[in-house]
Amino acid sequence: MSNSSGEMKSVNGKVIKIEYFTEARVDLMREVNHHPQLCEYIAQYNQVTDWSEIIGEIAAYLGTLMDGMYIQSDLEIIYKDMIRRLKNKRSIIQVIQ
Repeated sequence: MSNSSGEMKSVNGKVIKIEYFTEARVDLMREVNHHPQLCEYIAQYNQVTDWSEIIGEIAAYLGTLMDGMYIQSDLEIIYKDMIRRLKNKRSIIQVIQ
């Protein structure tokens, strides 16, 4: 038994649902790895169970306010926008004199 967001499997007589990370979510975390300060902020969180807190930290790092409940299709758009903004942020070169 399966659906578009994961798989249903029977393990020891119990049905469990296996969820896969979307490509946009994986790409977002790859981009986060280019931002050491942001990595420090999110290191305290579990990437599976604390995902909403991680997204909040990324949004705060980008100076974005997020408030509300989002469905998966909304999150995919948000992830792609965050990736774009993070890439722009890492391309800024500061010259210290």
